[in-house]
Amino acid sequence: MAAVAMAAAQNQENPLGEDAHFICHDAQTIGVADSVGGWARKGVDAGEYARGLMDHAKKTATDITRSSTAAVDPRKVLNEAYANNAGVQGSSTACILSLDKERGTRRLGTFM
Repeated sequence: MAAVAMAAAQNQENPLGEDAHFICHDAQTIGVADSVGGWARKGVDAGEYARGLMDHAKKTATDITRSSTAAVDPRKVLNEAYANNAGVQGSSTACILSLDKERGTRRLGTFM
């Protein structure tokens, strides 16, 4: 079971906010991205970068799970998500956590 709670953005110019996350139950992987809000001063929606990064990360984690029985490697997920998000302006910190239920271990990947 998973639950997520997010406060609605109070900024009418950016109602989706600047942060993003994903939960992928099948891959036993979660991720969160905290974009750099300073991009707004340059007219860039920083949240678009974070949302794209997490969308690509979820897709990558799902693809890995479908093609292999091995646990998801968070570092690989972040590297592929970053490469696939290359056309979007912005920047973000990100963290991916993957659980290996067979071994009872956790793997963590971070990105800045």
